[in-house]
Amino acid sequence: MGKSSGSNSTPEPAPAAVIGMWMVVAGGVLGALSPLGTLPLVAGVSLLVLGTILSAPDAGRPGQVIGPWWSVLAIAGLVALIGAGLELPAPGLGRLLVVPASVVALVTAGLTLPMSRSGRTEG
Repeated sequence: MGKSSGSNSTPEPAPAAVIGMWMVVAGGVLGALSPLGTLPLVAGVSLLVLGTILSAPDAGRPGQVIGPWWSVLAIAGLVALIGAGLELPAPGLGRLLVVPASVVALVTAGLTLPMSRSGRTEG
């Protein structure tokens, strides 16, 4: 019986979506640290893009803080991916795109992730 515990409860997120959001958080942190080297840049952008893809099933779930949060993540992931590609021909220039895109993704995930978990107490 126990899926719905209240009259106005929101649907629980897909487990893959929650894992994807945590991947976005890790990718955002690593992407923001990308000026420290190529490894954080590649790992951060990879985690950010993969996490965005995994979180897609949760995009339409009601009760989110930011309505179009997945669109914001997708755009940030695309900008970070373009920045990583620009890093090859123009070192340093790509990081100018990766760092802000990572910060945007990190903030978006931070605002979205708490709503993905049921932190409210019953009673």
